[in-house]
Amino acid sequence: MKIIQQPDGSADFIFDDREIEIMNKTKKLNLHGSAFKGVVNSMVHVMMSWNENIDEAIRNSKTNKSEEEFKTTK
Repeated sequence: MKIIQQPDGSADFIFDDREIEIMNKTKKLNLHGSAFKGVVNSMVHVMMSWNENIDEAIRNSKTNKSEEEFKTTK
């Protein structure tokens, strides 16, 4: 998986054919510890860059999600 930030502050998550095949089969994205660490590190980098590129109105807007919407399901 690659995370590519666009100049407008948006980002594309790009998966190779093998990753798509696995996700189609399992219906989930499962990352072992070191892979998840890599994704988190990439996300932190993207977030830092995002802050420089995103429109100020979007950066300062509030997210109106309830706590229930963010709970994980098993």
